[in-house]
Amino acid sequence: MLYSSHLEVKLLSTCGTTLTNRSADCDICSINAAELDTNKGNFCKRLKKSTLSPSPLIDFGIPFLETSKGRRCSLRKFFNRFISSLATEDNGTRDCSDYKAEENYSLKRYVHSFVKNITLTEVDEDAISSFRAFSGCMFRFSVHKQNRDRLRKETVSNREIEDVLDPFAHQHISVLFGSFCPKSPNAPLFCIRPWVVNMDYYGVNDMSLGDFLRKYCFNRAYQCPSTNCDLPMMEHSRRLVHRNVCVEITTQNYVHLSGDFSSAVAEQNDILLTWHYCPKCKSSSAVVPLPESVCRLSFARYLNYLANGAYATCKINSFLQVRPFHVTFSPLVCTVEPVMFTRKFVAESKNEIEETAAAIFKIMSEQIENLLKYSGNSLYSTCHAQATEILRDARSAFNSAVKCFDPSGALTGEPIAIRSNDAVYTQATDTICRCRYIIQHAINLWNEQCQYFCQQIRAIKKCNGSGILPVNFGFTSIVEDNMEGNKINNEQTLLANHMQINTLDFELIPLESPFLAECHFGLPLPSVGLAAVVVRDMIDRKGAAHPDIGSIIAYALSSVEYNTKRRKQRDSAYNVFVEVESVTVANYEHIEVDFADDKAQYYVKIYYAERFHMLRKLLFVEGEDCFIRSLSSSRSWSPQGGKSGASFYRTQDDRFVFKQMSRFEIQSFVKFGPNYFSYVSTAMTDNKLTTLCKVYGVYRICYKNKSSGQQLKVDVLVMEYLFYRRNVKQVWDLKGSQRNRMASEGKRTADLVLLDENLVKDLWNNQLYVHPHSKAALSMAISNDSHFLSAQHVMDYSLLVGVDETNSELILGIVDYMRTYTLDKKLESWVKIVAIPGAHLPTVISPEMYCTRFFDAIDTYFPIAPDQWTGLGSALSSSDY
Repeated sequence: MLYSSHLEVKLLSTCGTTLTNRSADCDICSINAAELDTNKGNFCKRLKKSTLSPSPLIDFGIPFLETSKGRRCSLRKFFNRFISSLATEDNGTRDCSDYKAEENYSLKRYVHSFVKNITLTEVDEDAISSFRAFSGCMFRFSVHKQNRDRLRKETVSNREIEDVLDPFAHQHISVLFGSFCPKSPNAPLFCIRPWVVNMDYYGVNDMSLGDFLRKYCFNRAYQCPSTNCDLPMMEHSRRLVHRNVCVEITTQNYVHLSGDFSSAVAEQNDILLTWHYCPKCKSSSAVVPLPESVCRLSFARYLNYLANGAYATCKINSFLQVRPFHVTFSPLVCTVEPVMFTRKFVAESKNEIEETAAAIFKIMSEQIENLLKYSGNSLYSTCHAQATEILRDARSAFNSAVKCFDPSGALTGEPIAIRSNDAVYTQATDTICRCRYIIQHAINLWNEQCQYFCQQIRAIKKCNGSGILPVNFGFTSIVEDNMEGNKINNEQTLLANHMQINTLDFELIPLESPFLAECHFGLPLPSVGLAAVVVRDMIDRKGAAHPDIGSIIAYALSSVEYNTKRRKQRDSAYNVFVEVESVTVANYEHIEVDFADDKAQYYVKIYYAERFHMLRKLLFVEGEDCFIRSLSSSRSWSPQGGKSGASFYRTQDDRFVFKQMSRFEIQSFVKFGPNYFSYVSTAMTDNKLTTLCKVYGVYRICYKNKSSGQQLKVDVLVMEYLFYRRNVKQVWDLKGSQRNRMASEGKRTADLVLLDENLVKDLWNNQLYVHPHSKAALSMAISNDSHFLSAQHVMDYSLLVGVDETNSELILGIVDYMRTYTLDKKLESWVKIVAIPGAHLPTVISPEMYCTRFFDAIDTYFPIAPDQWTGLGSALSSSDY
């Protein structure tokens, strides 16, 4: 079969294009060339050797999943069928002679009747036209039939692998088509929702370039197919997108100038005029009639020249550049990127804590020595004994703890840097934290002794004797004297020393804490083996203190009480009738922990403690200890643009987000929580596609400041921060609704969250195109998640989208899926539908309707940018989703 370049040459020569310029002088050519340069794999080499198009000016780019960026794509594992087809070694082009050479699969040629007729007769124009129209199709049919016969004999495994380098598989082009008119009632949405049109060359959905222009561009009678729009298509803008090229079609009425007879004659004779506009030099070429041979060119071929043409075809038209995004979902496996420290910096923290302890112990020793001067007084001697015991126990506990700082001496070796998740680093920091607890506890006991001692001195001086109360002064020893005996001894001591004490002025001096006031080192000392966490207070700009939600949760999870109750809960999990500590079976899966110091009192309720622990064990590969350390320090966070009004917090390492939950959300989650654990666990173990932002814990926190009386009661969930370590410049919160979904864009900040109406108001000019594999994965994941949430009667969830322009990446995850369709939501939906008129449904509708609307909206917001590989084994296999 011969290829004629007659129409192609006519097209290029009409636009003044030459075949000698082989430099990448346009953006599209640069992108196409860059794709090949970044891939040095076997497929790229075989692609260069293959002939997939009869035109020498068509260069197909490699699939995105075969580029260097695509090989790192997290979705690549879901396209095993397509990857397998790319890895097949013999996916090359075959000549007809190759098929004939196969003994069992000889090519049976179907010949046109015009060729069969060997009798010399007068030329029949109809027969010639029929031969030109159908001979190529008959040849392709012969080859396809031969291929089907061969495939019947092959094994099932070989039959599943498609030959993506078969030239007959590339005799079509897939384009995304859509139309829009700002005057239409459909605006700002499309009149024709973007959909993929598969155009077979010289076949289905294809026509000549001239017919397309006359029928669909210059036909005043051609009306918009939308039932809501009665405007002619000449007032619409249309776009055809393929790969990195967007061809936009707009029509304008042309006014004849006086003396301009050429255009008038052309219109009368139905002649198409053409010219080329250069966007770089801002000038147009001469207006010339479009040759009839060019009008006969396949419109699908014309689009192929624009999208996949080599450098010589850049001048045939001006087009818009498209940079499709690749999609990344919320990762199933959660990790925390470590921070690098120098070993010297970590080692110096030991010297600092030792100097702090030495200074505190020195002050204690000096005051104890002063007490020896009054050893003849029994009151002073008793105080001396108790103070000495405090110092002795503190030193003993401190020395035992500091030995665990770096027992192997790894911090003095090489390399210079150490990661924050290194076992040596975590052990060192935990040791420093425990030492601070020990020092603070010693100071608290010392100050209590000072207070009691001073009170007794003042009481004796006022002749109002009262006994010395027994106090626990040590870390390991406890004063166990009988209370009644202490009272008698104290009365005798006061009477015996009444006259002596009146003449003495020495008092114990309280010690100042060397640590920050917002750190609660007065809480019970963490047990060895668990992460050492410090409960902190956050200081706002006005200097007011507020509880650090993350540190409270982390301290509760690392407490001995919580871990003891959780293990007890796990051991009793199979006995559904058991009651533990008067807690009914319904609430047995939740654990309550409370703790306090001299500044504040805390209460934490951990919902589904054991289930969340097992889920974190499955998804958080670095372990529970790393999770607790990440939560141990948080700050207030105020993303702008949201409508919920909930409070947000974020960990200092930006890995997790705390979101306030309403009473209804807590009640909803308690009901569908077990199904959530099952769904996420199945997605992990069975490798299912999901966009759910994972929730790693739900907690109720109560706090009371003992000095100011400040109180707090809040329910929060802990979920992963979707944009962790991402270069996101724009964020969208999308529900699929266009009712009250507009965020103010007056002050743009890094935390500004835009809503549906912000996106839709200029959707035609700001479409977020995605690669074919991303579109397939996104549609499947959204379908999986929305149907799961609908089955749980959950609605009002959102798709959070972050746009990373630098890496051409969209980061997506479904959030706010804790609200079920309860009676109050049903009433709210009914009121908005009946009392508030409008073309759009309210945000709150039934879960089934919400699921459908959500899926359709996301499908519209993120259209596909098809390429030449679309449909060639790129679909998800049944085992992958």
